[in-house]
Amino acid sequence: LGLLLCDFLVEQFLEPGAPLVVAVDGSVFARSGRKVYGAVWHHDAGAQPGGRGFRFGNCFVVAGLVVRIPVLGARAWCLPLLFRLWLPTSKPSKECPKPSKRPSQQQLAAQLVAKLAERYPDRRVEVVADAAFACKAMAPAEARTTLTSRLRANAVLQAPKPRGSADVLAKA
Repeated sequence: LGLLLCDFLVEQFLEPGAPLVVAVDGSVFARSGRKVYGAVWHHDAGAQPGGRGFRFGNCFVVAGLVVRIPVLGARAWCLPLLFRLWLPTSKPSKECPKPSKRPSQQQLAAQLVAKLAERYPDRRVEVVADAAFACKAMAPAEARTTLTSRLRANAVLQAPKPRGSADVLAKA
């Protein structure tokens, strides 16, 4: 359904051949109760002033298309399209001493971006995310996909990989 909505939005609000600007983030939806599937405690910077809050509920990884809607002025709007429920890996217990590892928020976001890139093979995909998504899991799989985010505090900046470096490494 999200991909069909994306088709409509791309047709209505983007020029032919224009890149898709996709915003990615994790959002906590406060829910409580014994019957709420996957509800756990999450760190949520927006839960309290100062960004030190925690919230009980579900965390969804969301990918939205950033567009400009002429009727609403020059401001850019992010329209949510695709989402995945993120479930943290269970802690070891007597019943299950080695629980299976679940995908991280970043891996889920990379899957959503890959779906959009697959849907639009003739367009560039420009991903915008916060520092939590600046990791190897979000490394673009294709040359036409880029990621723009704030640098992490422990980021290491290096020069771009030189052309033909794959050939040099293969021969070594």
